Amino acid sequence: MKNKHQSIYALLQQGLLPQAAAAAKALVAQSPRDARAWLAAGRVHEALRQPGPAEAAFSKAVALEKGLLEAYEGRPHSLLALGRFDEA
Repeated sequence: MKNKHQSIYALLQQGLLPQAAAAAKALVAQSPRDARAWLAAGRVHEALRQPGPAEAAFSKAVALEKGLLEAYEGRPHSLLALGRFDEA
């Protein structure tokens, strides 16, 4: 599973956002209980400037794995972008 996560981040680093989005969507569909898949999806949505889906993905990641700090770090950025300052 780790290789699939890494490939999504590699696509993001290369600026291949549509491919990263497709890979993240496929990974979440294949492994819906994988918190790191949701984290990767959140990062993709962040890169696509889609704060609503990013926040939802980060929240799902946190719900699945309480100790996943990267998801906690991503969520406030999305909430701020959505204007939900009191929740950030």
